[in-house]
Amino acid sequence: MLHILEAELAGQLAAGEAIDRPAAVARELVENALDAEARRITIALQAGGTSWLRVSDDGHGIAADEIALVGTRHVTSKLASLDELATIATHGFRGVALASIAAVARLTISSRTADAAAATELRLANGTLQHRRLHAAPIGTSVTVEQLFYTMPQRRRFLHGIRAEAAAVIAIATHYALIAPHVAFSVIVDGCSALATSGCGQLRAALAAIYGAAVASAMIDVAHDQRAAPGAPRIHGLLAPPGHSRRGRDGIHLALNRHAIAARGRLPAVVEAAYRGMLAPGDHPIAVLNVDMDPADVDRFGRTMHRSVRPQAESFVSAALFRASRAALTGRRGVALPLNPAPTAPADMPTTTGWRPIGQYAGRYIIAEAEQGLAIIDQRGADIAGRRMALLAQWRAGGPLRRSLEPALAVPLDDRRLARLLAQAAALQRWGFTFDEFGPGIIVRHAPAELTALQIGQVLATLGTAAEATADVIALAIAEATAVAVGIALSPGEIGAIVARWCLSQDHDEPGTGPAIAWLTPAHIATLMRHEEVHQHRAGMPPPQASA
Repeated sequence: MLHILEAELAGQLAAGEAIDRPAAVARELVENALDAEARRITIALQAGGTSWLRVSDDGHGIAADEIALVGTRHVTSKLASLDELATIATHGFRGVALASIAAVARLTISSRTADAAAATELRLANGTLQHRRLHAAPIGTSVTVEQLFYTMPQRRRFLHGIRAEAAAVIAIATHYALIAPHVAFSVIVDGCSALATSGCGQLRAALAAIYGAAVASAMIDVAHDQRAAPGAPRIHGLLAPPGHSRRGRDGIHLALNRHAIAARGRLPAVVEAAYRGMLAPGDHPIAVLNVDMDPADVDRFGRTMHRSVRPQAESFVSAALFRASRAALTGRRGVALPLNPAPTAPADMPTTTGWRPIGQYAGRYIIAEAEQGLAIIDQRGADIAGRRMALLAQWRAGGPLRRSLEPALAVPLDDRRLARLLAQAAALQRWGFTFDEFGPGIIVRHAPAELTALQIGQVLATLGTAAEATADVIALAIAEATAVAVGIALSPGEIGAIVARWCLSQDHDEPGTGPAIAWLTPAHIATLMRHEEVHQHRAGMPPPQASA
């Protein structure tokens, strides 16, 4: 039998279209704050946001005579007619965010405009107004959400752990802090600061606050191609060189006309494709890119659950994104040395007994001469093997030097990695790591002196998946994080140092984890030359003349 749902039930079911976890609440409220032209946004939460979450901003606020409409579905100040939809520039326009949140949680909103003497506060429960009052508060809006899904306890069973939910909120703030660097973002988890950006408007400054100064300074500029056809998408932003990769895909931050794009989908995959051949298996890039295009070409109805913006000509945008990313990356690659053997090694290239480094090829192989012939060495594998043995030698001598982190470094971790790291804290302390449990992860106070902030996070995330933190496992994790990446051009001195360290690792009693070497012996080279002469002769080219 057909029947019309009760208004309360219909509102709760509709809320599921936009709100499925605390991070979704944070996303909707942050987008409202950005649309209110806020320059400072603070997110505070407890118990992963399931019991309490607040988003405060210094935007233009809601007028006292309009705030009573909060909680009513399809109430918005961002869209008045269908004609405006083609050029709308706000993050949201449907007017369902606050109503959806109020349907599944206890919501308190306080807002004040510049011309108001006091702020107006409303409290709603299950979509119903509980009370209204005036009170003192700064200009802007503050929304507090308590007891999320208290009206739908079955939904709470599908939430993740407290730390995972808090990490998801931090990820939302991180994403918007990078696509809107002119806004100062702050995230406070259970009373402790988990994220803080300055809002100075400089993308590199926001990157430094999130990924560390080393990553921010190494980022490659992506500029719009001035030769592109009129109307083509304009791509601009920053890409990390291959040496600053991550183990997860959460480092890709994309925006379309300054609107967030989902972390998974076709466009993020296009950015990863631009790194093909430059990253080791399992590594993923760090990227902050914005695609500017005509708003009329963007399908705003395609924003499923407000998580993505789908352009009508996605293939066109994908091609432009790939070309811009690949051009920026290949501009940084190159061959460090010519492949023609020199009579003697360059003065600044260290030599090792029995080995003479010659140069680098394709950004991933080192060419060296040895007694057996010409050696083609995997540069990253050799660097990992050499560093691992050097680290083990340091460990036997008492451990590597460590430095104090000021300020301390917060490293988000899931429950499984956190539990393993806490169990391995004593073993890691001898390697220079000291840390405490903090929010959805740990806060690192000391670390080996040679590690950057990004490398510290990579090492600890790797060790969080290890069954046991033996000295060999820890040394290998640090070596992998600090070793040269594929696609990086090396100086003569760097090439010589890698070969020297690798040779020492092969002489060590313990088995190395070094690379496979392809050998070109004089006999092999002579055979190849004879084959080439035959090929040229069959192709109608005269064979080279023997010298007198």
